[in-house]
Amino acid sequence: MLVGTLLIMLLLVLIGISATTSANLELQMARADRSHTETFFNAEGGLEVATFLLEENIICAGFDEEVVGEDLQIGPITVSNDSLNFWAENPPNFPNDVLDFLNDPDTKADIIMADFPWHNGGPDNQTSIRLGGSSQEVFGGAMQMAAGYVGVGKAAAASGTSLIYTMYVQHQGPQNTNRLHQIEWHTTGLHEGQCTVNN
Repeated sequence: MLVGTLLIMLLLVLIGISATTSANLELQMARADRSHTETFFNAEGGLEVATFLLEENIICAGFDEEVVGEDLQIGPITVSNDSLNFWAENPPNFPNDVLDFLNDPDTKADIIMADFPWHNGGPDNQTSIRLGGSSQEVFGGAMQMAAGYVGVGKAAAASGTSLIYTMYVQHQGPQNTNRLHQIEWHTTGLHEGQCTVNN
């Protein structure tokens, strides 16, 4: 009976160890999945912020370039002084410019976003943006659309010029997660009104 009891206790201990190990593994997988998901959506949010800043940069014809030698701080967003007029920059060349940006986003990025309320703390948890564009002649028929968020309607004639930008947004998240998103942004002329970006 003693030997049988000991064997049963040993079996229960082994089952407990196995269950604990399995639970710890599942917790690690869940944390990793959460980190990757957060990193993905932070990078996705960076695209939205980059689009807004680009529109404002075009409307303002470059942010305040009178502040020579200083970066522009817009809340938690830092715009490098070297690229305050990033609306006029050429698009990054792939792969050299993009790889340089990924290897050293602190110095190669046009825009760095950090310390947002939805970011976890940490020096490596930031969103870096590199972008640039070029003008392109547009052929075709007329186009008209309303844009409520700028308060005006827009129209384009049978031909004209449009701006095409390439954006690279990289987010460095917790647990060494990293995500790079690339999009092309296209506009056929923005309403040149008052800048809404506050210094």
